[in-house]
Amino acid sequence: MTARLPPSRQATQLPDLASRLRASLATEIRPPDDAALALFLARLAAARQLVLDFHIQNLLLSHLPRTPAALAEAVARLDRAALANGGKITRNLTLDLINDLRIID
Repeated sequence: MTARLPPSRQATQLPDLASRLRASLATEIRPPDDAALALFLARLAAARQLVLDFHIQNLLLSHLPRTPAALAEAVARLDRAALANGGKITRNLTLDLINDLRIID
């Protein structure tokens, strides 16, 4: 069950359900931290057989929204752009992509 409130604070009309909710465990799901986002970015790149050096990864992580969807879109676009420009992902190519994504948002 996912909700904005923990199960024990959910309003319910059924006493049986309320009792079960109070007895259940809850955990908070937080946004991914820097390490998790970097790992996700590396896995996205590896799935497309791309090599993103440390500086390119840092550019993407520091200038794009910190969501998995934004990183996935960026890697897909970088892949297409790299194929169109000879296969190498450069700093300038990455900066162009970041600027393009900012214009779209």
